[in-house]
Amino acid sequence: MGFPGTWMTESESMVYRVVPKCACSSIGQIMYYSDHAAFFDGDIHDAKTGLHKWAIEESQPKITDNVRAHGSFSFSCVRNPYTRILSSFFDKICGIQRNGQRYRGNLVPMLAQKYGIEVEGTFDQIASFRRFLLFARDTIRFRKPMDPDIHWSAMSGHLSTFIVNGGRFDQIFFTETFNDGMQKVLNAVDTPVPIDLAAVPRFNESEGHGPKRAHPVEDFFDDLSMHLVYEIYKRDFQLFRYDFENPGNKMPLGEIDLDAVHAKLGDCAQRGRCPRRLRAAPRSISAKMKARQRVWACSKRWRATASLRSSFCWPRSAVSTKSRWAEMAARPAAGSRAWSASLIARCWSSNMSRVIRCLNMTWRLKNTPCCSRSNIERIMCSI
Repeated sequence: MGFPGTWMTESESMVYRVVPKCACSSIGQIMYYSDHAAFFDGDIHDAKTGLHKWAIEESQPKITDNVRAHGSFSFSCVRNPYTRILSSFFDKICGIQRNGQRYRGNLVPMLAQKYGIEVEGTFDQIASFRRFLLFARDTIRFRKPMDPDIHWSAMSGHLSTFIVNGGRFDQIFFTETFNDGMQKVLNAVDTPVPIDLAAVPRFNESEGHGPKRAHPVEDFFDDLSMHLVYEIYKRDFQLFRYDFENPGNKMPLGEIDLDAVHAKLGDCAQRGRCPRRLRAAPRSISAKMKARQRVWACSKRWRATASLRSSFCWPRSAVSTKSRWAEMAARPAAGSRAWSASLIARCWSSNMSRVIRCLNMTWRLKNTPCCSRSNIERIMCSI
């Protein structure tokens, strides 16, 4: 897969893994200035020269060799998930983009039709944002009605592409403490042009694209909204130490543990698989096979015996379901469920759902001191 979203200075002094909506415009301009003593005239995302970008085919071999050899200082920047997705909503959904059009063409009309999101004129920002959260969750969890967009995908998913392909971060800092974090990066590298970070302007390319936020951050998130945010960004909250309980607190609760980040996000590489958002789409299968899968998945017997199949270790020598029941009854099984042969024979004459109810109730009653065997069998006969 390579290193999508990775930028590198032409002098190869630093490597940056872009995370959208996390000060990427300011960082890109600083990287450009460190080589050319001037800022890029326009949006740094549109720059085709002056920076090595993975999106530029000629730059890919240089980025790959540098990152895998760890030849430069590698870093990235993260942001509070609450403010990040709120910024994505006002910029990409409510705003007009650089080309004078809505983001992704017919995305906004589709959201208005399917989710009831309003972005025109004077609208209820809180209600529209909460409906957008449902849409964002659907794209990430179910990939419907579209694949996840990079602007509201989890930050851990972006960083994992760098790690699983052989990269390693030297620093990950917070957007909320941008000056301190970026200064540590500049102190750790030798740039052709010295940079006075205090004199660098902020390049907020999304500013002015959409309406101003009319409410504080915490007003946009009720209990359901917080649940949806946590469902989407659970790993971000855990790895980057942000406060899930208080949306109004945008500051992190502690420093980032880089070893933990590499261990968690690189775990999928050690197991030989990719993160969920990067996993390849399943191969197409025939309609006949799909029908067979649906029949099997919906089978009453399969669903009814799920708990039993997970509780017992069936012997491979058993050739039929009935013989498995007999072996299970005859097995002394220290610490496992042991059933009498007579009870199983009686249960076998009933349908599978009654078998499950009988066995589960017997197990509960056997752990009740006041219940004798005769009481158990009498209750079983009445089920």
